[in-house]
Amino acid sequence: MAVDHSAVQPQGGTTSAIKVATLDATPANSTEITPPPWAARVTVRFKTSADANDDGHFAFEGTDGAAIDADHFPIASGEAFSISTALVGRNLDASPTFYLTATGVSSVAHIVYERESRGT
Repeated sequence: MAVDHSAVQPQGGTTSAIKVATLDATPANSTEITPPPWAARVTVRFKTSADANDDGHFAFEGTDGAAIDADHFPIASGEAFSISTALVGRNLDASPTFYLTATGVSSVAHIVYERESRGT
């Protein structure tokens, strides 16, 4: 169940946007996320449908609906993971997507997209 956030715009007059993505109902199966093209940083935190903390994984490669790629980063329950995505897909023909999975059933990912900061 891929999630397309490519049309998301910064919110509230800021350079950021917050989205909640429902993840695959099968624990350990990937959900492909397409971020907005302006996002230079992504921060992710996982919750269950009961709003409890959940473990999760982040990967740059994978298949939507399949087990998370072997090359993934584990994210501990209650922790947030932040990574620069400024170069993902920028010099390639590939789409700048990433993959998330949670260990719980009916989990969601809280995602913050941030625009690249340009000093004044």
